[in-house]
Amino acid sequence: MCLVLVPRLCYPKIAIEPMLASKGTAMPSAVKIKSGKYGRAIGLLLERGGVFQTRYERTLIVNSDQKKALEKADLVETNGLEEGSGMEHGQKKDAG
Repeated sequence: MCLVLVPRLCYPKIAIEPMLASKGTAMPSAVKIKSGKYGRAIGLLLERGGVFQTRYERTLIVNSDQKKALEKADLVETNGLEEGSGMEHGQKKDAG
């Protein structure tokens, strides 16, 4: 007996219904998870329910509520940049 797996060309109804039932239109965000925290982030999202996607190098595609939950749990990696006056972007200080 030989089993042949055929890829599904459409998403199952179970996966689509939560997306349709959400309030409003949530814009997806790509968030990078801190090193060593990827499993915990996935666990948090699974506990909360909802739909998310995984990408390469600890990146998740989530909605705004999920992003806030990940940030609150301190699982999102920051890029180390802070908001400033723009001086760090090559603007010269006025000598006046």
